[in-house]
Amino acid sequence: MSRIEANVATQIADVVRPEQNAQESRRQVEQDRIEAAKHPEKQEVSSEDITAVAEQLKKVVEVASGKNLRFDIYEESKQFFVTIRDQETDEVIKQLPSEEILELQQRMEKIVGSMVDQEA
Repeated sequence: MSRIEANVATQIADVVRPEQNAQESRRQVEQDRIEAAKHPEKQEVSSEDITAVAEQLKKVVEVASGKNLRFDIYEESKQFFVTIRDQETDEVIKQLPSEEILELQQRMEKIVGSMVDQEA
């Protein structure tokens, strides 16, 4: 094999591997979903399970997209959120749910709480 062909083969492999890894992860998730459906009594999810799934999802997204994925909890309301960042600049690209939504939810909870306190 010539050097050019070897170089092209390496570049193709570098492009194909992340997609193959993502497909393999999707197949595993689907198999897990099918297995869980067979045993509904085993539907309880532990925090370790959630952490493992989050890590697996993080790896798939980072490999496939070149973006960093971070899972956090909003301190005020203990609400879960995800931040997507550019790997090179560390700039926040997207946050789900957004900071505004998290703050709005917190304000609404305070309003509802004060209304309940006034009625009681």
